[in-house]
Amino acid sequence: MNGGRAHRPGIFRIGCGAAALVLASSACGALDTDFGGGEKDGAAGQGGGQGGGRGGGVVALPVSSAFHVEGRGMRLVRSGEREAVLQFELFNGTRDEVAPEDLGIDAREQLLGLVDPSHGTAYAPIGTGGADALVGSGDAIGPGGSGTVTAVFSAPPKETTEMLVAVSGLLPARVKVQPQGADGLKDDAVLHARRAERRVEPLVCKTGKAGPQATVGFRLSSDVLFAFGSATLLPDAQSALEGIAEQLKEVGGNLAVEGHTDAIGDEPSNQRLSQQRAAAVVAALRGRLDGAVAYRADGAGETRPIAPNARPGGGDNPDGRAQNRRVELQLTLAPSASASAAPAPNGGTGLADAGLRWRVDRVERLAGHVLAQVKVSNPTARALPLDFENHYSPEDAPTPGRVTASDQGTRLRYEPCRFLAPTYYDFIGNLGQNFTPKDAGSVPPGAEVILWSLLAAPPQQTGSMDVQVTGFPQPQPAEIATG
Repeated sequence: MNGGRAHRPGIFRIGCGAAALVLASSACGALDTDFGGGEKDGAAGQGGGQGGGRGGGVVALPVSSAFHVEGRGMRLVRSGEREAVLQFELFNGTRDEVAPEDLGIDAREQLLGLVDPSHGTAYAPIGTGGADALVGSGDAIGPGGSGTVTAVFSAPPKETTEMLVAVSGLLPARVKVQPQGADGLKDDAVLHARRAERRVEPLVCKTGKAGPQATVGFRLSSDVLFAFGSATLLPDAQSALEGIAEQLKEVGGNLAVEGHTDAIGDEPSNQRLSQQRAAAVVAALRGRLDGAVAYRADGAGETRPIAPNARPGGGDNPDGRAQNRRVELQLTLAPSASASAAPAPNGGTGLADAGLRWRVDRVERLAGHVLAQVKVSNPTARALPLDFENHYSPEDAPTPGRVTASDQGTRLRYEPCRFLAPTYYDFIGNLGQNFTPKDAGSVPPGAEVILWSLLAAPPQQTGSMDVQVTGFPQPQPAEIATG
């Protein structure tokens, strides 16, 4: 578990994917086999849709063909200056009673979150001061019924108009951020409950290259490290730097830190600011790393953007500028450094040996990141285990079913982006392990499930990646689509 909280008995990790499933009722035991959910233009990949005759909003479809639940009418509405409310109807299309807490969709487990890819941040529900958070999910839902789920988050920046919503048991969906006062939200006790910690953290996206010149790299959004125009680290930056230091402890080598800005302002000022920000990160990391590290701080200013600062027809591009405001770190490992510091090949054969099969479903660019998703199927007549967990072991060893990718041009391997807030999951990907209403951690006969991860994006000129799933021996190539 992320943040040191003990795992809750009976709740498992894995539960979001990002492609539409067309499922037969015989496979999922569903009472309602209409998975259309309306148009698909609001989805991540093909995972949900806008409107579609279900009361408006986005429909997030099920992650498993054997567990037909949906998030219908998914909406994200600003509430005042500091908060945003996620609300949807959890539909039970199975023949069994389903409680939201069975999926971890409750105040304690909190297996739901928001991601702002442009700003490189993720959001957990606002805490209440104890172990619980502002999540209201109600009682068990009978077959064919629905229950309202309400969760309160910190508000994203004003320029953020869309977020990626991840919920256990559902495919992740891209949901528009609606302004304060938008109609349609139901009242819920969590809207009036006591507020405590606001959990917004930077995504820490790790890359690495093995071999004689092994490297480990990270990309951080400047927006969560620094205030506008400032080179003074914000308090929230400390958790990100601690997270990086934790992954590099007792590792020696040469650490290059490079600052980047958008194109607002003049070039000399941006060059100076990027250099100062890189120096601030180096100063913060000194003393946190136990190994023998040589530090270097550089600034690139606005000269190496990873996204357009302006739209094709002219005019400002806030999402692109947000992606360009970043700090990149690359540690070239000393020859004696631990081989585990760089991402290791993500293979093994356990899932393949058990009889599971897989194929790449989609790899899609998403505001400085890529959403990599695969379909895992069980062609046998018996249930097969898929013991995935969304957390990192102390040795950083991949667990079965973790999705990674590599770029053959640069030989870099991309790991799932970490979320450092104290939650029951460690990275942005599948959040729960519920593939059936009864037996978590297994894939039923004839069923298909989706596994996914959010990774740092390769260079814009890279058109394909090799996708790897732990437990299957060979990667598969995939073209990168534009979201």
